Amino acid sequence: MQNYQIEPNQVMHENIDGEVIVIHVETGNYHSLRFVATDIWLMIDANYTTEQIIQTLSNIYPEHTNTIPSDVVSFLESLATEDLIQTTNPTTTASTINTTKQTNGYVQPEVETYTDLQGLLLVDPIHDVTEDGWPRTTD
Repeated sequence: MQNYQIEPNQVMHENIDGEVIVIHVETGNYHSLRFVATDIWLMIDANYTTEQIIQTLSNIYPEHTNTIPSDVVSFLESLATEDLIQTTNPTTTASTINTTKQTNGYVQPEVETYTDLQGLLLVDPIHDVTEDGWPRTTD
């Protein structure tokens, strides 16, 4: 199985009240991850391997152990297709995060993609910021 990390140069993300909003700064697409998808994203961010993600979710939702492995792999492939994560070799120990059973139970993880703000997100000057700051002057 592949292991993944969040794409470090192209993705910004924030967890807002249990929903992770992910912005791909090159495409201007933004994505909503809710419920179990939020938990998986947080585990990726904490350096969990794919196997650890599957095991953690299987422990929380034992009644779904038959579908969790394929759901997780499919979800990770969706994130990779959107260039939100990239493959990696696990080199660091996973951080401990608090994952508990979602109040609405197990919901198959999915990536909700939105393109309606592409124009605004791509015009944002954050794309032109360097270590020297913004605005960037030409020499």
